Amino acid sequence: MFQNKKESLLVRADNIIKLSAFDLTTLKEVMTDYNSDYAKDLLALYSFTGGVPKYVELSCDNKMLTVDEMIAFMVRENSLFTEEGKHLLIEEFGKNYATYFSILSAISGGINTQPEIESALGNKSLDGQVKRLIEDYNIIVRQRPILAKEGSQAVLI
Repeated sequence: MFQNKKESLLVRADNIIKLSAFDLTTLKEVMTDYNSDYAKDLLALYSFTGGVPKYVELSCDNKMLTVDEMIAFMVRENSLFTEEGKHLLIEEFGKNYATYFSILSAISGGINTQPEIESALGNKSLDGQVKRLIEDYNIIVRQRPILAKEGSQAVLI
């Protein structure tokens, strides 16, 4: 932030630490330390954590190193993974995050057409939010039912 030599000494950075995710070689070493039979679980650890050291540390410290243990650990109630995901979505969605969460909740509850979702949420027009969830965030997709004709309006979310 204040790396320029012309910045005052008071606000100039003394040290800068650049953190990055672990690469596969490092993750392999970590898995070897915690689990000698890591072959099938290494891909899961990398997939679930992205190599982020804090997430790897949480999995290792809690001895959640098999695929099934990692999944159970991530989706348990009050998991750091779900809480952090929720906070990131709130930050990304901004002040209208409640509407986005309501849309996603309706979809997860089996309401899968836009008119049904709008009806469930008090007949509010949700065109903009649904469009952003599809195009900007890639969280949901529109799909036409298998037997629906090409020009029909029957589109599932």
